[in-house]
Amino acid sequence: MRWAIFSDVHANLPALEAVWKSLQRQSPDMIFCLGDLVNQHVWSNEAVEFIRGHHIATVKGNHDQGIGEGKTDFPFSYSSPDVYKWGKQAITYTLSQIRAEHQAYLRQLPMHMDFSFTDHVRSIHCMLAHGSATSIEQYLFENLPQEELIAALDAAHADVLIVGHTHRPYHKIFYQGNQVKHLINVGSAGQPKDGNWRPVYVVVDWNINSSSNNNNDYLSVQFYRVEYDLEKSIKAIQASPLSLYFASCLMQGE
Repeated sequence: MRWAIFSDVHANLPALEAVWKSLQRQSPDMIFCLGDLVNQHVWSNEAVEFIRGHHIATVKGNHDQGIGEGKTDFPFSYSSPDVYKWGKQAITYTLSQIRAEHQAYLRQLPMHMDFSFTDHVRSIHCMLAHGSATSIEQYLFENLPQEELIAALDAAHADVLIVGHTHRPYHKIFYQGNQVKHLINVGSAGQPKDGNWRPVYVVVDWNINSSSNNNNDYLSVQFYRVEYDLEKSIKAIQASPLSLYFASCLMQGE
């Protein structure tokens, strides 16, 4: 079974369309989005319409929560007073554009999704969430102490925890006795922050029904980077009330 998973679109429709085109070539059995469809770009309505129109199973991100509830301020990463000001301006702009039906959709998104797989060899529990099992706003950065990342897996009661929110992709494997656990961050499909401007998504291949007795090989993970019309995306920000800070973030991948 093959899953394709992406996250953190942030209203960047050209990037979302490019990711979708690429992941279709992977022939996934299931496709998931880990939230933050909206805000910080001009196509919030179109991003929601795309996700709904393609029936993509989606969990709620912190921006989905804030915009869905009509909040004029909500927590996300601010690196300076200027970024806070520009972030507030983006929220105001998005709230002026988003349609009520799309806010209602954002409000009803689940906080996480859970899956269990069992065969004659193993039983595996997987959780999909935006930040973590316990908080939509928790950042599970790759360089956190190992005990913090394992604690996040334990809090999810998961062998596999797949998240977004940091906009930085990684895959970490933890060995606990005869158990193997995976923490996967899928990165961002619309606003990467790992120094690479290209959107990223992940493909997870599940080998649950494999004849192997090796508990280590029940899944494999592959990240894919996608090129898209960055110039179109930049020009749309330039023509909007949004700060050029967001255009700079897209160009620099940060």
